[in-house]
Amino acid sequence: MPKAKGKTRRQKFGYNVNRKRLNRNARRKAAPRIECSHIRHAWDQTRSVRQNLADMGLAMDPNRAVPLLKRKVKALEVDVEEGPKELMRKPYVLNDLEAEASLPEKKGNTLSRDLIDYVCYMVENHGEDYKAMARDEKNYYQDTPKQIRNKINVYKRFYPAEWQAFVDSLQKNKMEVEASSWTREAEPGFKAGRGVRLQMSLAKPHGIKRLQRTHTHTHTKSLSHFPLGKTLSPRGFNLCSSGVSGKSQNLLFSE
Repeated sequence: MPKAKGKTRRQKFGYNVNRKRLNRNARRKAAPRIECSHIRHAWDQTRSVRQNLADMGLAMDPNRAVPLLKRKVKALEVDVEEGPKELMRKPYVLNDLEAEASLPEKKGNTLSRDLIDYVCYMVENHGEDYKAMARDEKNYYQDTPKQIRNKINVYKRFYPAEWQAFVDSLQKNKMEVEASSWTREAEPGFKAGRGVRLQMSLAKPHGIKRLQRTHTHTHTKSLSHFPLGKTLSPRGFNLCSSGVSGKSQNLLFSE
């Protein structure tokens, strides 16, 4: 069987390659990468690990940096041997590390925009009625009342400032709606709705007869033609048995 092409070719030495640079790059790749950027930039390749850390004010062995006190029989007699202090040549590394450690921790947990909109919609339309939230048509994931409550609590815990602003805006809108309704009723040309007109007419003794006379339809008879207690409403149930008075029945049938 013939040999593959190129296998019998003699390997030649590369004279044009810089062996010193090649070996240096290989040593750098083999050395572990220092994750801390402050220490990595101040590191000196010509010095040992202990010397580099001592120049930055750091300790290689914490047991030697902070030794345990040797206690004798008497508590007052304590021998503490202080070794020679090494010179700190790069104190800016220690200062940078202390400044970075004093910064507040950044929160990595966030909520999706869909969940925030879902919580705002439920609270805006149902308040604190979690059962009504579970029956809402926009409860696409069929969450139970407890699950919806937990989602609202998570939003409160993650974004307390936004939640407080949202609650304040709801209260402000509610007050504006109530104020606008009162101002409309106070206007001279305001026309009351059906329920308001009914309440105003009931306050007068002659209001029932007037409503019967003006709003009686041709296809509906008044309750005066039927004995009290046996008359059925258009929906098929007895109004007198449900505790409704005869006057209110006349109003219901006369509309």
